[in-house]
Amino acid sequence: LRLAPEDIPIPLENRYPHKHEVGADRLVGAFAARRLYPEAAAIISVDFGTATTFDCVRDNAYLGGLIGPGILSSAEALAVRTAKLPRISLEVESDALMPASSTVTSLNHGFVFGFAAMAEGLIARLRRTLPEPVVVVGTGGLVRTLARVTDCFDAVRPDLLLDGLRLLRAEEGRNPRGRISSREGALPPQISPAGFGAKPRPSAENVPGGHTRRKAAKERT
Repeated sequence: LRLAPEDIPIPLENRYPHKHEVGADRLVGAFAARRLYPEAAAIISVDFGTATTFDCVRDNAYLGGLIGPGILSSAEALAVRTAKLPRISLEVESDALMPASSTVTSLNHGFVFGFAAMAEGLIARLRRTLPEPVVVVGTGGLVRTLARVTDCFDAVRPDLLLDGLRLLRAEEGRNPRGRISSREGALPPQISPAGFGAKPRPSAENVPGGHTRRKAAKERT
């Protein structure tokens, strides 16, 4: 088992003063977005996981970002701490926000549209600090649900982390001395980001490609 970034350097300039504070998942995701969208002057990668993270890259430098509550962890906390509120599916019946007429729908819409609005607002503020053009990449298990109700993502790639691991391994194989490349390759099963509990998928065939906001819009129609 080889770990990133300990065994496989991530070719981004980490601007954190205390570089060890940045999670490997954030760096790998930011690296993947940078390589997949090289035409952008800057990248904002938004990951909807246990926490919701916003990571910013300018040129080849990881600038840092934001960390907020996660959708699932927030929903779980609400269900545990309130006696009468049910657990919810985080599914919405409509792409348009309307006043809900049941507790379950109120919760589902509150979480899905609420986190979408949080993403829209924070992305808009982060964009002001970055040079254009900025590409905003959404990732994480619930990103497709959120992409139904917002157009703030330029690209949706639920498996951006796995894309990053695949690209790191391919880049290392082509550039053993650490030179930077943007081409893609196959993901071997032995690479994992440091500190991760989940095991990487066994091959690149299991890593689906992303879809753009334009395609997401077609799906909503």
